[in-house]
Amino acid sequence: MPHSMKKVIFCIIAIVLTVFCACKKKEEPQSSPRIYMSYFLVHHNGSSGIADTLAVRTIGDHYAVDTISVGDTVQVAILLNAVTNRLTNFVLETDTNYLKYSFSMYKELQAALTADSDTEHGKFVFKSGYSAATIPMEYISRKSGKPTVTMTVCSDSEFSPSKLVFDQLIR
Repeated sequence: MPHSMKKVIFCIIAIVLTVFCACKKKEEPQSSPRIYMSYFLVHHNGSSGIADTLAVRTIGDHYAVDTISVGDTVQVAILLNAVTNRLTNFVLETDTNYLKYSFSMYKELQAALTADSDTEHGKFVFKSGYSAATIPMEYISRKSGKPTVTMTVCSDSEFSPSKLVFDQLIR
């Protein structure tokens, strides 16, 4: 096969691939954004020992996390994934009389957020272009009860928002 014919075939293949790739981007499916959580690690109040892992059970449409005591500190990483779409915001809501939460704001997470974010109150607003984020969270139990934590993630998907709800029993 002559050298010029190889160039023509290569150019045709490149054009076809470009067209198929462009079409695929326009046809990417709309997906519900997702919220995942890592293991819940509890540091018991007054203990300097190794953290325990809390069991999480599914009850209906939400989760129940093992019982902790007043003063215990729980650490968990919240993983957000907009799949083929882009994150717009994330909100965490709970009764702060029972749980005092805080977030580890590492440099990359701070860079992904807009000035409208209010992370002290559980409100994260993402800059354009982010499809995933990890948010390390820690909470301290303040008093006995059974608070509910509701997390809502929104993306530019037509199937947005998504929620994840868990109960934390405190004795």
